[in-house]
Amino acid sequence: MTENPYQSPSFVVKGNRAESSLRHEARRSFRTAALILFLPAAYNYWAFDRYAVGRLHEDIASVCRVANMLGLVIGAGLIWHVGLPCLEAIAQCLRIVFARSTDREAWDETLYRSLRSVVYLAIPGAVLWMGWVFGYYHMLGDFYTLSWAIGIPAHLLGACWYVPLAYRWYRLAVSGADYRAAEK
Repeated sequence: MTENPYQSPSFVVKGNRAESSLRHEARRSFRTAALILFLPAAYNYWAFDRYAVGRLHEDIASVCRVANMLGLVIGAGLIWHVGLPCLEAIAQCLRIVFARSTDREAWDETLYRSLRSVVYLAIPGAVLWMGWVFGYYHMLGDFYTLSWAIGIPAHLLGACWYVPLAYRWYRLAVSGADYRAAEK
């Protein structure tokens, strides 16, 4: 897409570059993490189909397979296309509730910078998820034991992303409040 030659120079610099740099990188990181986690999701679907759906009557099994595949494809498509905007909307709701006076762009920039690490967290998360699927469906392990043994580290991996993000948002809100109080 070409630039409009009649636009204000400030619009071109601020509008295009601000979105393309950090947000583009955040979208790429988010989508890469989604692709990484799609592998264990597909493995989970395959194992569940083999374990549960394969035991059903052929007519019911085919309906279940179509519904499950449709759900998997629609879910992956929604995550791919609407995942980052949903995260941004949640972030803005949190900003409005907890830090209304904080600058919106700074709040979003903090979110975008934090998304750099999700790819590195998705890799061990995918391994843990695949381990759970293998342990449950192939080794016939106990659901609760596997869920505790693998679920706790998996949730700690998630916390490795959102706890630092929450702390950075907190620091941003406090420093913004202190700055505004000193200004008055």
